Amino acid sequence: MALILRLALVLVVAACTAAPPDAETARVRAHLEGALAEVGSHAPVLSLAQRDARTRALADLRAYIDAEQYPTNDVVPGRTPIFIDRFGARCAMAALIEASGHAALVERIARDHLYAYIADLGNDPELARWLEEHGLTLAEAARIQPGYSNATGSRWVPTVSLVLSGEFGITHDDAGSGGDAWLLVGARLGVRRIRHSIDACDHCVNESTAFVAEYQRRLAPNDAGSNILGALIEHDLNAQAEDHQLYAIGGAIASVGDHTRFGGKIGLGFSLRRRAQPILTEVAVVGLGQPGGFAAHLALTAGAVW
Repeated sequence: MALILRLALVLVVAACTAAPPDAETARVRAHLEGALAEVGSHAPVLSLAQRDARTRALADLRAYIDAEQYPTNDVVPGRTPIFIDRFGARCAMAALIEASGHAALVERIARDHLYAYIADLGNDPELARWLEEHGLTLAEAARIQPGYSNATGSRWVPTVSLVLSGEFGITHDDAGSGGDAWLLVGARLGVRRIRHSIDACDHCVNESTAFVAEYQRRLAPNDAGSNILGALIEHDLNAQAEDHQLYAIGGAIASVGDHTRFGGKIGLGFSLRRRAQPILTEVAVVGLGQPGGFAAHLALTAGAVW
């Protein structure tokens, strides 16, 4: 009997030792590690006092992550933020604010906005003042707060581009084969579907797919096929980039003149849609039918996109 009890004890100890860490703790820690890396990599222009306070706040976040004393929301159904749980555990932002000596602000937010997202507290003057003093933005504070659903939403917006393209390649038709080069100027107009994360997020998403109509004028005198029309799709390839985008572009094109000729283009582009200088650059392969043959070009495009 004693031997059986000893064996049972050994098995229990082994099972406890082999048990994986709490999944929720691991999830929250992974989010906070990502937030610390992201916020810590920014270098905003700050006063000396703000820079020192920001450094201390990030050090406090490091200590909070390592302590793993995260709150548990067992009051509201679903994964919802909680500023202070019923056992007194603080969320990350509550811990940072309290560590800086503003316990009264923490208590007030917990009393008035216990389950609120930080992003929804932008109109709180005391919180805004704390963020300003510590060199943190509201967006950074929202990033630190764990995201509980990683939910995404989408919206449709108009998009317009102005483009200038240089194309060079070969043309084979009834008259024979030879090299040629074209210069084109034009515009694109369409709609863009943007998929984005809602509230705080562990793996933030910001990507788009645009459907655009393109018109380009070939700058060549006495060219019967000088109007190029296109129906194109642009799709972002880096789903987590908000202010810079690597995208694939492709679709059908037609040269309209005395004779309509059909073809297509496919390529890669890079844009800065959300910056003050919203430039784009593209490289693409363009194919266009010709009487008795074809035209195959490499196209280099530059322009602006909104």
